[in-house]
Amino acid sequence: MSLARRALPLAFLLLPVIAKAQPAVDHKQGVLGHLSAQIGTTNTAAVLSDAAVRRGLSALLGDPGLRLLLNNMQMVAPIAFDGTALVLRGARVQGEREQEAFLTIRPRDGIMEVALLTAGRVRFVSQRPSGERSEMLDPQLARWGVSRGVPLDERRVPPPVR
Repeated sequence: MSLARRALPLAFLLLPVIAKAQPAVDHKQGVLGHLSAQIGTTNTAAVLSDAAVRRGLSALLGDPGLRLLLNNMQMVAPIAFDGTALVLRGARVQGEREQEAFLTIRPRDGIMEVALLTAGRVRFVSQRPSGERSEMLDPQLARWGVSRGVPLDERRVPPPVR
């Protein structure tokens, strides 16, 4: 089965996990509250080019990972808000393979999480502390990858000091 066919269920699997009802948060407050103006738009470039976001993503992913994220955001969905975080989704098709990217950003504290589906692997990187549950990384995501032979690489990175 092609990677594109295997990747499609990942998008549908992550959406309900990311979109779970969360306590109401004033998404216009906090270190990245200004990004809330992009909710509902497809202006992913404005979010990704924000200086604070770019610094955070560079620290989280390194330069090669940041390039991969940007490449995988060629076709984007409207920016969503799940109650605590902005949710950005994108994809690109390269030959027979589809590659995807998911990014969540909490406006109140700038904490980011990234899931990249590329080269037959799901790479998940988070700034959330190890004890803090991630809405994006759910046991279902790990089971989805294992059941399809798509390995999951998980890494935690300390959040930037603000």
